Amino acid sequence: MKSVRVISAAVAVAVILAGCSFASKEQREAENITKAVIANNMTPVIGDFTPLAQTKITRVAVAELSDELNSQGAFHGLKPTTKKCPPAFTCFIATYDKATYFERIRLSSDGKVASWWTHNTQ
Repeated sequence: MKSVRVISAAVAVAVILAGCSFASKEQREAENITKAVIANNMTPVIGDFTPLAQTKITRVAVAELSDELNSQGAFHGLKPTTKKCPPAFTCFIATYDKATYFERIRLSSDGKVASWWTHNTQ
């Protein structure tokens, strides 16, 4: 009986871990960028951007967006969406305590972030 519980627990853990791996590379990257902006610290993700995209990331712009996102309460994650998603982009709905944001990301052919954008949907 004890071995059945151990096997059941192991299967449950495997299912949970497998569920975590379903997020696409774009979703994981967009979520990491969102969290970096919220923390007002792009250092962990700046190397994920193409050199051209890096030139467009300014401390002032990040600080302003960080203030805006922090004013929306806790970040609850991203959910993929195709609604109003331009070609070549992967889009998400980002949920916070007080608001919902539309987020989009485009990766270059070498897997670097060529474009990332978020905007309040209200």
